[in-house]
Amino acid sequence: MDIKTEKLHLIERLIQLQDATIVSRVNAFLQNALEERDELLENSIDKGVEQSKSNQVHDHENVMSEMRAKYGS
Repeated sequence: MDIKTEKLHLIERLIQLQDATIVSRVNAFLQNALEERDELLENSIDKGVEQSKSNQVHDHENVMSEMRAKYGS
């Protein structure tokens, strides 16, 4: 089942719910998941910025050359 179909099934199930507590819990779960994802993304960006500032970077061309040598064109 593809992601679009799964989301549609989830929406259908949510529409049928009559229990406000379950709806609130699902909403809270989704909100927490999105906040966690945003936090992970922000931490990753911060790490990249710090690595860049401390010159812990690799030139794109060098990385691509190494990958081509290792895995082929």
